[in-house]
Amino acid sequence: MGGPPMGGPPMGGPPPGAMGPKTNMLGIVSLVLGICAWTIAWCCGFGPIFALVGIILGAIALVQIKNQPEVYTGRGIALAGLIVNIVGFVLITIMLILAVAMGALDEIMRSM
Repeated sequence: MGGPPMGGPPMGGPPPGAMGPKTNMLGIVSLVLGICAWTIAWCCGFGPIFALVGIILGAIALVQIKNQPEVYTGRGIALAGLIVNIVGFVLITIMLILAVAMGALDEIMRSM
């Protein structure tokens, strides 16, 4: 009588199946890997690997978001993931190199 026809969309609502852009999951995974890289790096040596995978996924996410803005959102998340992973990769790699160098220096000092 006064409402929408049966099976049709409610008045003022979007048509069935019409959804807006969704957050790019690769960007979220990139940020999670960046956080994992920072935490795992201190207990075992997998931090740089996680960070490197996070850098790749963050870059892919940014390209997808740029090329398909009608499909994907989450540029800020992907960018944050990329930054956290780059900084983490650099710092963790430097710390691992220093740890190896200090161990080698310790061996040299002991052999004298």
